[in-house]
Amino acid sequence: MKTKIKTIFLYGLILIIINFFASINIVLADSQSEQIKKLEESEREAQRIVINRPSLDYKSNNLADPFRLKRKGVVEETTGAETTVLPLPSLIIQGIVWGGGKPQAIINNKILQIGDVIENAHIVDINKSGVDIIFNGQQHNLPAPAKK
Repeated sequence: MKTKIKTIFLYGLILIIINFFASINIVLADSQSEQIKKLEESEREAQRIVINRPSLDYKSNNLADPFRLKRKGVVEETTGAETTVLPLPSLIIQGIVWGGGKPQAIINNKILQIGDVIENAHIVDINKSGVDIIFNGQQHNLPAPAKK
């Protein structure tokens, strides 16, 4: 008889413990759902905020307009209120040596390397595909002789 009472008591105690933890989980779930609702409401309010920014007009003061597209191979030079178009100078590549420590190119019968200037064009890179130059602020690629 005592073992039956002990068993019933243990089962009852286990049920009480399970109910206790279940009620704790319900309370925690309720508080978590309340927190989630508060976050969702704050997100909805944040989406309603409208930011008014002033509109700005670009004034270049006779400088190049960085928002205007430039045509490839043609550079525009501004002088006062006038704009003159400068074509890319005639640069003919006769050969390229690019595999060593000092890449070189033969352009218009002159041996040049990175950093040299020819016809107001600065050489910035020499590689197997050609020579990269900067002419009047624009970068151009002159293809290797075999690539033409």
